[in-house]
Amino acid sequence: MKCPRSMGQRLARPGLMAGLSLAILYGTALVPIGRLGVAAVAGLPVAAAILSGGMGAGFFCYGAAGLLGGIIVPEKSGVMLYVVLFGLYPIIKAMGERTGRLWMELLCKAAFFNGALSVLWFGFRGLFLTCLPPVLDEMPLIYLVGNVMFAVYDIGLSRLIALYLVKIQHLVD
Repeated sequence: MKCPRSMGQRLARPGLMAGLSLAILYGTALVPIGRLGVAAVAGLPVAAAILSGGMGAGFFCYGAAGLLGGIIVPEKSGVMLYVVLFGLYPIIKAMGERTGRLWMELLCKAAFFNGALSVLWFGFRGLFLTCLPPVLDEMPLIYLVGNVMFAVYDIGLSRLIALYLVKIQHLVD
């Protein structure tokens, strides 16, 4: 028989996930050439928080890591990638996949990504997209390549979530 978790236990896990996310997020300042990849990895603890504690835990993890990252991490562009895209996406993914309709899930994910890409392209292009090859410096091409890469990211995230559920979830419960 499982013992019910105390309030402290319910808060500790998303707090630990937020700390892990923040530690990874700090890596965006240490590895400038891999900033995009490090910011993407920093979103993984948000997915783990959702799986182990629900949507509230995911929001807590995302919010705490984003807020503290904005204060602590010296390189703000990695934090902005996390806040606008990679930290928030596991929450959007969970919401979209709860609909039970594939078309609604795909529409939700595509709308989120294209909205986030638009914010990054039009609002923060000088910060994030300075290292693009000249061939990708055209807006339609960046959206096409971005959507393909985002689909690959989504598939990879889904596989990591499945791995977490099979290999890790039972160890932490």
